[in-house]
Amino acid sequence: MGGPFPMITNIFALLGIQYGPLMNQLGILYFMAKDTFYFSHDYNARNDSKIKRLISKHGMLGYGLWWAIVEDLYNNTNVLPTDYECISFDLRTDVNTIKSIINDFDLFVIEGETFGSTSIQKRLEERNSKSVKARESVLKRWNKDKTDTNVLPTNNGSNTIKEKKGKESKEKDNKDLYVDFSYLNLYQQNIKMLKVDYEKLCIEHTQQVSDTAIKILSDYKIEKGYKNKNDYLTILKWGIEAANKKLNKPNKPNQPLDKIQKAILVNQEYKEQFKQNYDARNQ
Repeated sequence: MGGPFPMITNIFALLGIQYGPLMNQLGILYFMAKDTFYFSHDYNARNDSKIKRLISKHGMLGYGLWWAIVEDLYNNTNVLPTDYECISFDLRTDVNTIKSIINDFDLFVIEGETFGSTSIQKRLEERNSKSVKARESVLKRWNKDKTDTNVLPTNNGSNTIKEKKGKESKEKDNKDLYVDFSYLNLYQQNIKMLKVDYEKLCIEHTQQVSDTAIKILSDYKIEKGYKNKNDYLTILKWGIEAANKKLNKPNKPNQPLDKIQKAILVNQEYKEQFKQNYDARNQ
């Protein structure tokens, strides 16, 4: 059994799931990127007392499901909605087992309608800190090399002006792609969303629900220090549902999602987020 993601392959083997057909059925896109993200798998994870209690109740099936949930958290900046039914369908197991794994062994931290892991958060912060330090080191070395290099001063002034104009033009073009949410009177202008994505939200969920979801996410970022990569995907995951609850509206009137549709939606969001991250790193 192979594939570009050997850890996922091993977990599916533990669960008794055929890897290839499942990937084809859900339409998951493989990216054989040289700089694919990974996280450390502690060789002594099974010796943790919490994991021992997990295995004692759910066996190695529960252990494999726990690792699958950990992978999903790493893929989503350590925040997932507590949609037990959708998670159970995605991992091909029953809802009660997923509820137990997330709630009964002190392995995850639940905040409102989302959950995450303190150990994952710590490792993500350490990785980000190392990335910042590495970037600062490169910039420092680059600036030193520029200082030590003898460059002819011809046309330096005109080149600087051209570069400045080009940068300002690019920033203006990028600004035109995004929605200006100043009309919502947010405490902070901390929501970034493409106009095309905002139009899709309004068409699918009405402008009232979409604007309410944007306000909820903006306030949540300020109050909890919440950080995410894509405001549009975050609003799709739990912002719309929170807005409908606040407005006392059904989550998706006249369009109930069955389990398969939910799994497809989650899969599409993962692919879109992965592609955006991949494109951003290769620009």
